[in-house]
Amino acid sequence: MKNTTVNSMKFLRLRRRLGLPHWQTVGLLESIWVFATINAQDGGIGRHSNEDIAAAIEWSGDADKLINDLLETGWLDCHPEARLILHDWEQHCPNFIRAVLARQNKPFLSKVEPSIVTGK
Repeated sequence: MKNTTVNSMKFLRLRRRLGLPHWQTVGLLESIWVFATINAQDGGIGRHSNEDIAAAIEWSGDADKLINDLLETGWLDCHPEARLILHDWEQHCPNFIRAVLARQNKPFLSKVEPSIVTGK
């Protein structure tokens, strides 16, 4: 995690919404990213259910609320195929993920503007 992340309004909003101290919010985000490096290398974390994501990171609270809070604070984005993707994963993922996807000739999933998704 970049040093500047923990001072961002996005981080502070998530921390407040979840009612977590600083260190637990850092751990939660890092746990999601570790889960993605194994289970959603292209960023498509929403191929897994909210319950599975919560279980993988040992979140004991409401899984739907967690995902909703991550969406509303900008850590996740909606995606028409994968349901949810990690926000800007291609830019922030570990370098080895870029290499793995390049070797497999697979693209990262990227945010689709709502007008494109809905056709409006």
